[in-house]
Amino acid sequence: MHWLHDAPATPVHGVVIANEVLDSLPVRVFERQGGRTLERGVGLDAQAQLQWVHWPADPTLMAAVERCFDSAPPPAAYVSEINARQSVWLADLPRFLRKGVALLVDYGDPRHERYHASRDAGSLRCYWRHRVHDNPLLYPGLQDITASVDFTAVGEDALAAGFEVLGFASQANFLLACGIEDLLQAQLADAAAHARLALEARILLLPSEMGTRCKVIALGRDYAHPLRGFGPRNEKHRL
Repeated sequence: MHWLHDAPATPVHGVVIANEVLDSLPVRVFERQGGRTLERGVGLDAQAQLQWVHWPADPTLMAAVERCFDSAPPPAAYVSEINARQSVWLADLPRFLRKGVALLVDYGDPRHERYHASRDAGSLRCYWRHRVHDNPLLYPGLQDITASVDFTAVGEDALAAGFEVLGFASQANFLLACGIEDLLQAQLADAAAHARLALEARILLLPSEMGTRCKVIALGRDYAHPLRGFGPRNEKHRL
């Protein structure tokens, strides 16, 4: 195994695994107020403290919002995010993957769930010393800020970049199809190792943990073979 600190000099034949990359890319926050679509930005209040500020959405953001709601009018009061760099990141992927598969693992949902009317407060989450909250204006530069991924957009952007969507599944279904249960069974003779792995598996598989909150999408480039992690659990139709 060779660790790469930069993109390879020439595209490779192989597998790219991107774990929680897309949800950390920059987003644009939009807000619906009284039938208008506004963009949220960051400014200063009278005490020079960070605060949200708003201005009318530009045509690029308006088009992206319409894409989220499949050209239907978005709810009158609604806040959410548009991933501003996802299409750029996916368009760059062929630069170092000539043939093979990209496996992207991330928090998110298909578009009709990601932008459901009931999710009207957005998905921005911040992590500070292993605690989660929803105010990105706190601790600037010190906390991790993420937003859920629109996997329908991932599929669309991947097709535009010359990839084929080979599979889509929850993390739990993907790991089960890949044989995580066999891995646990192989450790039965070592009680301590089995207990440790069983606890880790619960975090990866349970719906209350990461099992259904995380999804796996497989993007292929000149690759026509079946992938074990999907099979009958392939949920491409949900995208």
